[in-house]
Amino acid sequence: MRQILLLLLSPLLCLSQGYYLTGAIRELEDGITIRALVNSLTSVDAIIPFKYYDLQYCKLPESEQQEVEDNLGMMLRGDHIEDSPYEFVVLQNETCKVVNCGNGEGTLKLDALKKFDEFIKKGYRANMVLDNLPVIATEKARAEASKRFCGNRKAERVTPEVRGVAIGGCVSNRVYINNHLNFEVQYHTTENGIVIVGFEVTPESYSDGCKGSKLFTNVKAKPDELTVPWTYAVHWVEKPDQKWVTRWDYYLRTSEADSNATQHWVEITKSMFILLCLSGVVVVIIMRTLHLDFNRYNNPDNDEELQEEVGWKLVHSEVFRPPKRPILFSGVVGTGTQLIGLSMMLLTAAMLGFVSPAFRGAMLSTSIFIFVLMSFVNGFVSATLQNMFQVKSWKAIFLSSILYPGFVFSLWATCECMLAWRGAATAVPFTTVLTIIGIWFGLSIPQVILGASFAFRCTPISNPLRYNELHRDIPPQRWMFSPFATVLLPGIIPFGAAALELRLITRAIWQGQVYYVFGFLALVFVVVLVTVALTVITYIYYQLVFEDYRWWWKSLFVPSGLGFYYLLNSLQFYYSVLNVRSWTGSTVFFSFNIAAAISLNLMVGTIGFFASFIFIRTIYGSIKVE
Repeated sequence: MRQILLLLLSPLLCLSQGYYLTGAIRELEDGITIRALVNSLTSVDAIIPFKYYDLQYCKLPESEQQEVEDNLGMMLRGDHIEDSPYEFVVLQNETCKVVNCGNGEGTLKLDALKKFDEFIKKGYRANMVLDNLPVIATEKARAEASKRFCGNRKAERVTPEVRGVAIGGCVSNRVYINNHLNFEVQYHTTENGIVIVGFEVTPESYSDGCKGSKLFTNVKAKPDELTVPWTYAVHWVEKPDQKWVTRWDYYLRTSEADSNATQHWVEITKSMFILLCLSGVVVVIIMRTLHLDFNRYNNPDNDEELQEEVGWKLVHSEVFRPPKRPILFSGVVGTGTQLIGLSMMLLTAAMLGFVSPAFRGAMLSTSIFIFVLMSFVNGFVSATLQNMFQVKSWKAIFLSSILYPGFVFSLWATCECMLAWRGAATAVPFTTVLTIIGIWFGLSIPQVILGASFAFRCTPISNPLRYNELHRDIPPQRWMFSPFATVLLPGIIPFGAAALELRLITRAIWQGQVYYVFGFLALVFVVVLVTVALTVITYIYYQLVFEDYRWWWKSLFVPSGLGFYYLLNSLQFYYSVLNVRSWTGSTVFFSFNIAAAISLNLMVGTIGFFASFIFIRTIYGSIKVE
């Protein structure tokens, strides 16, 4: 049994190690000059990224700057990559090279000093890129940064951040600027030259070029100006054992998701097997009960049963009555189906390496593409349900195409206005907003309408039993079937299965880590789907036993506690891990998590509906009704 299980899981075990595509190899010849690129300034405290040159760093003249290609995903996530004056001559070490600053950029006025002072106190880090590799801090730099935190940051909240360069620090409540960068470029020798396999940095602060005491801002003294000598050093280090194809491994290992693989496996395996075993017990109980019910209801010699129907069979004439607000119900299920399709296709693409971290913005760009592609499924499912409910409406189809995207777009647009007001790097240009609206109305909505047109031509789904025109009275229900209990209690089970992965993904998003253990995520995804289906089936079965036939909307609400507990988990993360001190940052954080919670509820609710629908059609199609 153990060998069979390992054989079945072996593909996911391999993919969980982080398979990715590295892109085209770039071999460099000795003596050629390459330049580092600069990316946005980021902080795990403020969580709002800003452009690198929002601070008065030295930059190349416009005539010498090279344009850097970007994509929709990069713009949405705040990757603003620009050229820089940091030059590297292949295999040539530099001990103290002065950055060429023009137009007085090396002299900081009081306003520029105050901005540096503010950003350093908020823990901002400068992100740089060389040959498509992000710069990471050396162990020495991480240890120094964790000691030199500023302002009111709590020491227990300061984690040694890996990505980026600390732009400064504090000593005895005095702020200093890191104006000297010690770069270490790691390379591997090939037949045609070298390939870069690592890019590390140790920032320093010197008041006199590459030596001297720390360069303090002294903002409180209100100096007229401060001359900053921007310098850097380059040290090339050969790494014979480090290959091009594995050069991203270190970035993946530094994330919490990959830092402790043993614990990760233990938690995933524990939740998967325990939940599946519990679900198996529930299935056995229900199937045994149903087997007894079938024997009693279908036994022609059972005179007592012929005289009086009891239990779930008693509501056979009501169970297929269309739900209240069938148009809205159809749109919700259609949207949930679209999100499930998006998740499955995106997971597949990620496990195959097509959304590699080497391709910036690939995850977001691919998500948008697949979401548009799955709009056809949204329209088809919504129209199929409308056909079954006999409420065909093109207006409802249009509602299905704008309901969820309109909500998410409204949250995003509100955050964008606030970010644009703050001048953040994630504030996209107006042309990008028009592009997103064009994708929505020009591609997504037509796909929904196309899918609906196909479904409306199909034969409507016929249910095993008809429903009466007159409504049957529902007896008083027990507390466990109240709306409050329906939402909160069953949702604990799927949340328990997904809690670990949700926590790791949350940390990766808001703390600048790389999440790339999609094999684990796929396992959890399957466990959650099975758990949701079995939990909802159990709940709906006992609801029918107590003669409450209103199962349509209940099947959506039963697993919705997952989103509620996800929000509680996000709130705990906000107060215990993050140190956000701005209304804008808080608004962005909670807007994102509200949208994520609603998306989770739509997906698990849709799974609950389909599981309940199949279950109810099966059991009511298996009994004899006169």
